[in-house]
Amino acid sequence: MGDKAYILGVDDEPVNQVILEELLGEQYELICVDNGRACLDAVKERKPDLILLDINMPLMNGLDTCIALREVPEYKQLPIIFVSALASYDERMAGYDAGGDDYITKPFNERELLIKINLMLENTQEKAQLKDMSDFASKTAMTAMTSTSELGLVLRFLQESFSCNSYQEVAQKAFECSLAYGLSATLVVYKGEGGERVGVFTSDTKHRPLEATVLEQLRDKGRIYTINEKVIYNGRLVSLLTKDNPIGDEDRFGRIKDNIAILVDGIDARIRAINTQLALVDTIEIAQTEMQDLDLEQRRIQGNVAQELSHLAGEIEASFMNLGLTAEQETALMTLVNQAEKNTDAMHAEGVAMDERFGLIISQLKQAIGE
Repeated sequence: MGDKAYILGVDDEPVNQVILEELLGEQYELICVDNGRACLDAVKERKPDLILLDINMPLMNGLDTCIALREVPEYKQLPIIFVSALASYDERMAGYDAGGDDYITKPFNERELLIKINLMLENTQEKAQLKDMSDFASKTAMTAMTSTSELGLVLRFLQESFSCNSYQEVAQKAFECSLAYGLSATLVVYKGEGGERVGVFTSDTKHRPLEATVLEQLRDKGRIYTINEKVIYNGRLVSLLTKDNPIGDEDRFGRIKDNIAILVDGIDARIRAINTQLALVDTIEIAQTEMQDLDLEQRRIQGNVAQELSHLAGEIEASFMNLGLTAEQETALMTLVNQAEKNTDAMHAEGVAMDERFGLIISQLKQAIGE
């Protein structure tokens, strides 16, 4: 009986109720009442699939009953067929004005009544199916728009993270995204893959050493690890803990996990870029320090060489008296010494020029990394 359509017959004549029972009892689940008030009570107790409604009845007529039903939002689409001996045009129009879906006059043709009932039930079922399809399409569209909006938060982080030059700035942008999802979060940054943690940040700026320790211990538990309403996302250089996840809304929870996983990839990429930049800065500073040390050493050596050459020239000139050299030989020897001094000065100048070129390279590297 549960598979049969439930029809409520409303007629004050027992004979008419018997006729309806004989005609519809096998094919449908039929319950009959004898007035409008009883009809309203029966509908409140259990909503029928269709109502066959007489008009002339005691206590409450069919027109008033139909009007009362249509005032209830839940019953606005409830199929109602008037079955009445009132057959004039105005009487039939009154039935439609009251909210009836169809009208059949007594005495009715049994086949006509069955056809009208079947068509009405089929139309109602089709309308319900169309409404379900419409609701599903609307829900799908809303889900798509919501998903696009939620993904837009991650895309905004990816765009804005390019201007971040520190772990703190990256964490702040990431928390703006997580908080927009309604999630508080903790971010741990590691020194290289498998390295020790070098930074811990929280969305509410409170110090939570226990969470940082747990994140570090669960770093090898896979990319996404769920503990009740908490979810841990592990990247190569970071671990992110999100709290207050909507585990009761499976669809939204799934979308959030997908989007936060993308967010963690973006955090990872920016942290890696910052590490590269910091390493380059360190390398430049080391190179600059080494160049300064080399320049000082070069100047010291050049000074020592010049001093030795000058001392050598003096000793050679002083020894001329004991060597018995001719004037031409003395001049030739001093020319060689002077030329050696000039060559040394030229090599020093080349070294200075090379220092200047290296200095220019250092300056260009600093400019490239934004220093």
